[in-house]
Amino acid sequence: MTEPQVSVVMGVFNATHTLREAVDSILKQTLTDYELVVVDDGSTDATPDLLAVYADIDPRVRVIQQENAGLTAALIRGCQEARGRFIARQDADDVSAPERLGKQVDRLKDDRNLVAVASTVEKIGPGGEPFQTFTGAADSAGATRGVVDGSGVNPVHGSVMFHREAYEAVGGYRRAFYCAQDCDLWLRMLADEPGRRLAFLPETLYFWRWSAENVSTTLMAAQAEFGRLAQASLEARNAGRGDRAELAAAAALAAQLPELRRRAATPQLWQ
Repeated sequence: MTEPQVSVVMGVFNATHTLREAVDSILKQTLTDYELVVVDDGSTDATPDLLAVYADIDPRVRVIQQENAGLTAALIRGCQEARGRFIARQDADDVSAPERLGKQVDRLKDDRNLVAVASTVEKIGPGGEPFQTFTGAADSAGATRGVVDGSGVNPVHGSVMFHREAYEAVGGYRRAFYCAQDCDLWLRMLADEPGRRLAFLPETLYFWRWSAENVSTTLMAAQAEFGRLAQASLEARNAGRGDRAELAAAAALAAQLPELRRRAATPQLWQ
């Protein structure tokens, strides 16, 4: 079987209300040499049935089932299964513009020092209403510096395409960084590999859907702490002492997430 140029990796859990639009946005890409690797993370709604329909009608759709283990585990599995030269992320509640994959592939091929390309992103509401636009520095050196030292904008995870070889070279996503697996990955791909850069495309090619159930909403404080630990991990590696302590702290925080989610879902009464 011929390897596709791009592997689009998506982790899914109980996403029937947004999954169709997300998958359709990939199947309508102008670049056609890709596969869509969907890891169903133990969904209990109609998600598995919907994915089975897509897999039946389009051979580019590969569905992998696993017991519920969280998004990071699903992404690790999806990237392990990926066969493309490039890996593109896509979340199950977001939408990609038709030209997204083609433009990102062209940009990565144009500059051999780039390991990842994000796009300008529009944050949208549950009904698709526009909220806010996110982008990074126009020059790749500035964009990279902003991610590494924390002074700039981190790319929206689902909008990024990166070299599979670069991903594998740094060991891929790390389970401990449950809510900031992307931040940790970018830091290792960029800071741990001198000369490697990230770029933002100026076009709005990804639509990031906000809802009250988003991790960035329900676990905002925990996500910020995971991000801080990812930066601390980088500093520890730069100091030559390794980052075992930071990994242990991230794993301990991840173990607290079920309780943090319970609290977030429980109405708080004024005292």
